[in-house]
Amino acid sequence: MLNILKPGRAIFLLALYVCFFTNITHAESDEIAMTLSGIDFFSGFQQSELELLAGIADLRPAGDGEYLFTQGIMSDSLYILIEGRASVFSHGQFIVSLEAPQVLGEVELVDRRKASADVVISGNSRVIGFKYDELLKVLNNNCELGFKFMKKIAAVLSERLLNMNP
Repeated sequence: MLNILKPGRAIFLLALYVCFFTNITHAESDEIAMTLSGIDFFSGFQQSELELLAGIADLRPAGDGEYLFTQGIMSDSLYILIEGRASVFSHGQFIVSLEAPQVLGEVELVDRRKASADVVISGNSRVIGFKYDELLKVLNNNCELGFKFMKKIAAVLSERLLNMNP
């Protein structure tokens, strides 16, 4: 049925579904959309796209020592670190400390492999989480949004590769 709808209507209907059939309140969704709009990763996204993403997102505190990813374990979420820091470890060796805002879990989103490193919260932080399956469904059903999002993911991966070889 969505195939015969115009993209704008499909986004509206999906946002309507998310508002009425998920646990996210309108106020939480608005707060998440506003937060996303202030993060460079989401520059160039339309307000309706941010609202659609906010409808499937979870904004929550992340405590000191919390593992967002455990090396060798499959993850089900992409995170945006919006406040605080996270440390990355590979085989127990410290690799890098990341300060907000940061996208975390982008490699696993692209290739659905087990986590390539431990990502551990340092201090009190806040994250916005997206379940991979829900995120990919939204991106697949909204081609322009999907293209923008994956282009931004490619830019993050490119930057991280360049930073490995200064």
